[in-house]
Amino acid sequence: MFHETHMKKTLPFLLLLLVFFASACDRGASTNAPAEAPKPANDVVVFAINPDYPPMEQVDSKTGEIVGFTPELLKAIGEKGGFTPQLKIVDWKAIFGALETSEVDAIISSVTITEERKQKYAFSDPYYTISQRLVIRKEDAGAIKSIDDLKGKKVGVQIGTTGAILMEKSYPTIERATYDSPIPGMADLLEKKISAFMVDEPVALQYTKQNPDTKDTLLLLDFRFSEEEYGIVVRKADKALLEKINNGIHATKEAGIDQELRKKWLL
Repeated sequence: MFHETHMKKTLPFLLLLLVFFASACDRGASTNAPAEAPKPANDVVVFAINPDYPPMEQVDSKTGEIVGFTPELLKAIGEKGGFTPQLKIVDWKAIFGALETSEVDAIISSVTITEERKQKYAFSDPYYTISQRLVIRKEDAGAIKSIDDLKGKKVGVQIGTTGAILMEKSYPTIERATYDSPIPGMADLLEKKISAFMVDEPVALQYTKQNPDTKDTLLLLDFRFSEEEYGIVVRKADKALLEKINNGIHATKEAGIDQELRKKWLL
């Protein structure tokens, strides 16, 4: 039989032991129990882009980052569609091959939706409507008022673009000079090596209305040669990805984000 005084001294010690064993048991249980599953991160989707198409997509000479309407719109599409876009620079001539070999998951590089391309790839719903336009030198405005005035002269086109296809099919008698991107083509136009350049309207507007180095020298002919729509390209089997992209495109349009970006990039 314990003395009351002894019991009073012993009770705090026993309580301390109980707390210690309870804590030890808790730690042991938390160690063996499965950890709470983390919230799944948005899927990373790699997009091929050829950033030689200002103001749609270009490389900032100061930061080295890809800037323009396209990358900003894609960021919004990803946020709305539930995926994280990652851009990978790919030369235009190799861009469809990169998709076919799974080097990338999709293409977003001002790609026009065509029936021929749809036979091989799946396209998102359109996110931008454009036309093909002709750029000439301002000093030639009196002599070149339409494409008919370019007979006997040389017109620049970018290889593999709808502008190049249009010139080949609709104006086969006009000589063409081919380029990997509009940048060297516009340089040759300024240097009078060619008489005009056929290119997507946003690029034509950039060189004739916005670029301080060329807007006083180059001129955009009024005539629109086609009406086309840009879409994001995926492999036909990637239906789940296509659905996410389309959901993102629809949500950005409903929010007016595409229109805000058009104003920002003077489109």
